[in-house]
Amino acid sequence: FGPAVGDQVLREVALLLQASVRTGDMVARLGGEDFGVALRRIDPDHAHALVQRIVDAMAQPEWRSKLGIGTLTASFGVAMVREEDSLDVVLHRADVLLCQAKDAGCNRVAMEEVALEPELRFQ
Repeated sequence: FGPAVGDQVLREVALLLQASVRTGDMVARLGGEDFGVALRRIDPDHAHALVQRIVDAMAQPEWRSKLGIGTLTASFGVAMVREEDSLDVVLHRADVLLCQAKDAGCNRVAMEEVALEPELRFQ
């Protein structure tokens, strides 16, 4: 579809992510077509539900039709922050989970199964 359409898709995904999170949460483009979302004080079940709502929104015909590209899929890796984690460590775990989600197919969410620290603090 070309770079102009690709850029528009990235903008629309960013807007969807921003609209899906709470005040104080953060959305950032990490590079290419990868985005990061930092959710503060959230348990794994609620994090999974939020990500699933994003996946479901992207699958809606009206969202896809405004982009004019047909089906758009997304996979997510959700890592929880541990007290001793650096940003690099959390991003690495999320990336490993993302690869697992992609290997499982389209529109998948891979999550860590351990409930961890609810507060996000990187030094």
